[in-house]
Amino acid sequence: MPTPFAQLESAASVVVDSLHAETTRLIPRVAGEFVAGGADASRVERDIQGIVDFNPEIARAKEKRQYDGHRPEVDGEKVHISYRVPALGLPATWPRAKDHIRAEDRPGKPVFQVVTVEPDGIGRLVCRCVPLS
Repeated sequence: MPTPFAQLESAASVVVDSLHAETTRLIPRVAGEFVAGGADASRVERDIQGIVDFNPEIARAKEKRQYDGHRPEVDGEKVHISYRVPALGLPATWPRAKDHIRAEDRPGKPVFQVVTVEPDGIGRLVCRCVPLS
């Protein structure tokens, strides 16, 4: 039986999704040595409601030598896309590393590649992504 905190967190997650979730399209990709990047025929593309969170960050060169270029810093982004676990269905259909996720509701429908996938421990699955387009 879930703890009272877990029950409250689950209810809050539903409300957060109702206010902030957007449509994302999961595009399964094969992760492997020879066929990496191809479509994963064992899973289908599908739309899932999730929260797309952009966190701009500055990537800095570790050393400032002559080969670091004229700028020792580069603008970058990290993107977290989180889903309520019940909305994902069976674990075999969940996002995996190397999958692509397209933000359907955003201008230009940007596409992201999943780098890591991990549960947050309170009912959501967090995909850390990098922008592809």
